[in-house]
Amino acid sequence: MANHEQGEIELASGPNTYVLVLKTAGLAALQKRFSPPGAIRDLDVVLQEVMRGCQAGSLEHIIAMFWASLQKHHPGTTYDETVNIIDDAGGVKGVGEQLAGLNLSATPDPKDLEELKPSNGNPPKAQPRKRGAGANSTSRRAPLPV
Repeated sequence: MANHEQGEIELASGPNTYVLVLKTAGLAALQKRFSPPGAIRDLDVVLQEVMRGCQAGSLEHIIAMFWASLQKHHPGTTYDETVNIIDDAGGVKGVGEQLAGLNLSATPDPKDLEELKPSNGNPPKAQPRKRGAGANSTSRRAPLPV
């Protein structure tokens, strides 16, 4: 069962249900797949390339993104198996909306980000000390009762 709060999406493909989420294992798989042999490209650059490819309708990038999103809950799923999962789920168009939802679920809501911003960029100041009935705290041990 998918945890939607963590960006997971369920996808029915033939008789099976898959849970898609793009986490560390999937990101590492994408980075490796789109890096030259013996080198590792910057993850942000790879993600931008893959997202542009998906938006442009590149089957290579769409399949790779889908394959990467399977790696957390379905590790070891091969690239070729991913193609069959996509076909059984209605083809590329059938899963395209699911992948778009996967991308959006990993992106914070702009309204939430706005609410987190402090009004002037600084945290609120500490409250002034007030005189009250209580004593100031100390780090000394209290004497034991006799």
